[in-house]
Amino acid sequence: HVCALSDAGGLWCWGANGGALGDGTTLERTVPVQVVGMDSHVSAVATGYGHSCALKDDGTVWCWGNNTSGQLGDGSLVNRLQPVAVSGLGMAATSISAGYAHTCARLSDASLRCWGLNTNGQLGDGSMQSNSSPVAVSGLGGSTSGVAAGYAHTCAALNNGAVRCWGSNVYAQLGDGTLMDRATPVSVQGMNTGVTSLATGGVHTCATQSDN
Repeated sequence: HVCALSDAGGLWCWGANGGALGDGTTLERTVPVQVVGMDSHVSAVATGYGHSCALKDDGTVWCWGNNTSGQLGDGSLVNRLQPVAVSGLGMAATSISAGYAHTCARLSDASLRCWGLNTNGQLGDGSMQSNSSPVAVSGLGGSTSGVAAGYAHTCAALNNGAVRCWGSNVYAQLGDGTLMDRATPVSVQGMNTGVTSLATGGVHTCATQSDN
């Protein structure tokens, strides 16, 4: 499925629909439909495999769709056909990213919170226990400038230009020179400074540096 923001800050989605389109139905849509309650003031959107999340101008995060692993962050495992507020963030969010069945948000104090599936440690809280409410990512070693969630791993860019990653590492997507899953962030080799942006695919990660 795909979601897009309009110039007016409204949110529209289309494609497969087990609830991820947020229009209150499970009907597949071949043209965009508006997400319920998201007609304005949406600043960012993130799509996972079967769920979607939106960041609003006031710093709140809203999610909808599949919730069997708690990826909607509302404290339940109930699937939702329209947006529900993520509970327990504690402060305004500034950016969001969604993986296969987990979601992460960067908060206004530059810390990270993640929720949902955690069988590979992709929430970064030191456990491999899934959580339907946000948990703090531990051991980042600095404040963050961005977050990117892959299929079952997550990476963060730090304000000092370094990169840390955690979660599944079966394809070396954490960049730490091993194939070991990590439940807390590890340093990406050769990425200790100068990183300006970060992106994750399903099972790989890329970064740009200040020398372009």
